[in-house]
Amino acid sequence: MDDYEPIRGEPNAIAADLVTDTRVRRAIEAAEATRKSPTTDEVHARVFETAVREEYGRLDRGRVDWKPLRSAIGSVVAEKRSTLTER
Repeated sequence: MDDYEPIRGEPNAIAADLVTDTRVRRAIEAAEATRKSPTTDEVHARVFETAVREEYGRLDRGRVDWKPLRSAIGSVVAEKRSTLTER
């Protein structure tokens, strides 16, 4: 049986701290460099990978179950992206 460490803290609260306007903007700009209009899923994936790499060091750190945080980050990215594009 695979045992995974939980992420310390509540995923939605952690995601709200990790998903900054700067990270979303950088993800959109990077995706636009390779594609005209990036999908929300592409932006979400880039923000998740960047946030985890910058805050936790790397994705394969130990046996952490990233799914709850990945999901929570997706929700916050969608909200921030719509806010940033309205400006």
